[in-house]
Amino acid sequence: MDRIFTLNEAREFLKVSDATIRRYVKSGKLKSQKFGRQFRISETAIKEFLDLQSVKEAEKDNHLNEVVHIDILFDKGFLEDSRISFTAKGLFMCILAKPDNHEINIRALTGPMDTIESLTMELKELERFGYIQLGAA
Repeated sequence: MDRIFTLNEAREFLKVSDATIRRYVKSGKLKSQKFGRQFRISETAIKEFLDLQSVKEAEKDNHLNEVVHIDILFDKGFLEDSRISFTAKGLFMCILAKPDNHEINIRALTGPMDTIESLTMELKELERFGYIQLGAA
């Protein structure tokens, strides 16, 4: 059975402002049910919303859907590298779990809290500091 979110829980899950979550609900972008004066949002509705947002972002930057080839230039000290965000370090750990010279579809890396744009920025961050090399597949 689907988890049911209050408006506030959905706002926290999506990491948006109160005004933004209300705008999504009012516009119908985020499907909800109204019970009395309270809105409830199903987990399925949130997943559908996130999927739609990912598709829209991909349409804006069509090149982001491409499969990229990543070469890993590993340094054990990367976890202590203060130049790199914690999120990029986590992404790097996921990449390290893949075989050498692995081709990664950026869209396949996105989770419920990720966007293609954010993953692309993190990959570029890792490349800028010499931890990976991005290239077309």
